[in-house]
Amino acid sequence: PIYTRMLEIREHVLGTSHPLVANALTNVAVIESILKKPAEAEAHGEQALNISEQAAAGFSGITAMVAGGNHSCALLANNRIKCWGLNSLGQLGNGQAPSSATPVEVLVKPGEMEGYVHSITAGWEHSCAAVNTEFWCWGGNNLGQLGNDRAPINSSEPVLVHGFGSTEVGDEIAAGEYHTCAFTEQDVAKCW
Repeated sequence: PIYTRMLEIREHVLGTSHPLVANALTNVAVIESILKKPAEAEAHGEQALNISEQAAAGFSGITAMVAGGNHSCALLANNRIKCWGLNSLGQLGNGQAPSSATPVEVLVKPGEMEGYVHSITAGWEHSCAAVNTEFWCWGGNNLGQLGNDRAPINSSEPVLVHGFGSTEVGDEIAAGEYHTCAFTEQDVAKCW
């Protein structure tokens, strides 16, 4: 039965310095253990399930997860985003300074970042979301990775990315170590 439960973990996400909710091990390592050492696979399987259950405790309805350098974020079914981990530059997006071992909700002000969240991403020290027709980012901005023309000023709450027209509908956003790229439904890609 443990092998069936392990195969239900369909993907894993690893940040540079930490594992994320879905898996403490890579699926490849788990499969290799199953094939070569069933007893070890069972032990690792229980460990991965325990980590997953502990990390997800307290919130449900996760539709997507991403991992940055030292922080993670989850998109919930209600279009809210929760992040946890290091918050030295505001990468949790909750308007606060302290890091958090438990998920905290990204601050959404009235009239901002409201609507359908297409995708989320996490870079080394920043996070972003594609929301309706806009892109929003928060956290470290020393090289302009927030896209708001305010580098090197960091932001502990979401800021609107500049440079997209009102007819360009946000679709996907992806963050690298110190840069971000966004893609629209009109097949336009822009990076900063």
